[in-house]
Amino acid sequence: MPGRPLKRAHAILIAAGLVLLTGYNIVRVVRAPPRLDALSSHDVVLEDRIEVRQSTGRRSMRSPYAILRISGARATIENLCFLWNCELSPQLAALHAGDHLRVWMSGSEIWQLDHDGELLLDYRQALDAHERSATRQETVLGALALALFATLAWVLLRRRPAKARSGIVPLPSPTMASGNAKFRMSFRLDSARGVNVSGTRSFTVGQHALTGPLLERFQDAARLRDRDAMLAALVESGVAEATARLTVDAILADPQRFGF
Repeated sequence: MPGRPLKRAHAILIAAGLVLLTGYNIVRVVRAPPRLDALSSHDVVLEDRIEVRQSTGRRSMRSPYAILRISGARATIENLCFLWNCELSPQLAALHAGDHLRVWMSGSEIWQLDHDGELLLDYRQALDAHERSATRQETVLGALALALFATLAWVLLRRRPAKARSGIVPLPSPTMASGNAKFRMSFRLDSARGVNVSGTRSFTVGQHALTGPLLERFQDAARLRDRDAMLAALVESGVAEATARLTVDAILADPQRFGF
């Protein structure tokens, strides 16, 4: 059974969620970095060798980062690709468990690191890496946001109802006596709501027109996909039974094209 088409309201809700998520990520990557005098400094002991991790999951745009287990806590050095080509510097890679470090942190992120009086990570390095990473991610997320808006605009425009719609469908069997008969719909629709604003609607099959109560009966049967009732309405209007069958089959094969 074919899936139902996505309603415009649902598409708008999905779009709003995606826009909010994109906006959140843009704000996150361009947030102002902490000042040096706002960092908290700690004397810590390294509990294991420093580990490099690749980003996964929701933070897939995150640059590879380093994990330091220090004095029972977990801290990170971010933006390794903008610090040392996605790897640890030789000095950091040489550190071992038991080494004494002094770190300057904001939350769990290390912005400066000292070992035996030597700065292995300088605040200015970390600040420059943060700014370059933010610029790159802002560009990528901005491009994704534009692509999202363009896609949604295309989808919504394709789903707009036509201002006027009419269909002329030749019957599929030209060899029949009534093979020159055509199914014709003539009505006017409101462009915004897709409702009948003229109050008139008619079917013409061959030389036979359905109007009034007979047309309403045919429309109700078409909406219910009631083939027998549709055939009965056409035959009652004077359409030959063979022509009526072909006409009903054409409508049921593509009811949306004819407004059912």
